[in-house]
Amino acid sequence: MESKLDRIQRLTEGLQNLPEPPQQPAKPKRERGVPVNIRMPEALLARYAAEAGRRSVAAGRTITTQTVMLEILTAGLPDNG
Repeated sequence: MESKLDRIQRLTEGLQNLPEPPQQPAKPKRERGVPVNIRMPEALLARYAAEAGRRSVAAGRTITTQTVMLEILTAGLPDNG
C-alpha cells in the first residue's frame, strides 16, 4: 500500500519542470481614501445621480455618483490647500 507521502511525491514530481507563468503588469494602486458621510438635499443627490448616469452612458462603463461628487469637490479646492 502506498503511503500518503509517497503519493504526494508521485503526484508532484513534474511540478518543478513546469514553466513559470507569465508576469502580469502591475496594476496602478488606487489612492487611499477616508470614509465620509455627507447629508445633502435629495434634489442635489438626484442631480449628481443624473450626471453620473449621463456620464456612464457616454463612457460605456459605470461612473458612480461618488466619482462625480469627488471630481466636483476636488475641482473647487485651491491647489495649495
